[in-house]
Amino acid sequence: MGGDWQFGWGPQNDDDSVSAILRAVELGANWLDTAPAYGFGHAEHVVGRAIAELGSERPFVFTKCGMVWDEKGKVTKCLSTSSVRKECESSLTRLRLEAIDLLQTHWPTGNPDELLEAWEEMTKLKGEGKVRYLGACNLGAEDLARLEQIQHVTSLQRSYSLVDSSVSGEDLNFAKSHGIGLLAYSPLGSGLLTNKFVSSDLSELAENDWRRKSPKFKGPELEARREIALRAAITGRAQEREATLIETALGYVLADHRFCAAIVGIRSKTQASENFGRLDAIERMSREFSVRRSAAVLNPEAR
Repeated sequence: MGGDWQFGWGPQNDDDSVSAILRAVELGANWLDTAPAYGFGHAEHVVGRAIAELGSERPFVFTKCGMVWDEKGKVTKCLSTSSVRKECESSLTRLRLEAIDLLQTHWPTGNPDELLEAWEEMTKLKGEGKVRYLGACNLGAEDLARLEQIQHVTSLQRSYSLVDSSVSGEDLNFAKSHGIGLLAYSPLGSGLLTNKFVSSDLSELAENDWRRKSPKFKGPELEARREIALRAAITGRAQEREATLIETALGYVLADHRFCAAIVGIRSKTQASENFGRLDAIERMSREFSVRRSAAVLNPEAR
């Protein structure tokens, strides 16, 4: 919903974005995840518009800090205390909120001390009532342990899907054992686990869609990738169970009980209806994957 920026998804109509949010909430979505960097603050403005329309019925709002941009639109990582505070206060204005429900570090900078200093500043913001809970994205067990000594980490975002199991079991288990809620982002593989990519043709993607430059979506290699083969394989299972590919993919993520939620991107009312319209089917697929995982643990040959 940020529109045209360094990691954008192509042109986006703001009215469509607001309608998508309203439809998702109508269908049961009870929280929104955004970030200042998405469209250089634009996505937060859009969320703020939707929040204003929803009034007291608004969902929880999660945003982030740690990615800033210059006048040329170049995005860099920054977790200095002054930057964290400035980002938080700017987000409050754009979102039209008195307090952010969950403020998360977006990406680590590679400097552990800077991460700790940012976390201390976020703790101060929480004490001032500008933030209710603190979370993190893209961190591992070692960093989480250090943050826990300062202030409890409410949640951790990591990329996780049928086509992305890069997050380690150690990181997931640490989070679970310390009461850190796990949020899966890109549960649909940035579109790979939808019917959009039926071949290696990327012509339907906008010229400024970040996927055109991503190795995961490179022309001739796309069709042969393991992700596409896997997507084709699970399509049959989805049809067997009268579930869509999207419902199957989300069911897979939520079947991993270390995760408590999945962040599903939407850009229109149609996508909101597709992703949230049949929560019962997602739950059904989740139960099936849970049974399969249990069987695989008890009997490795069942894999």
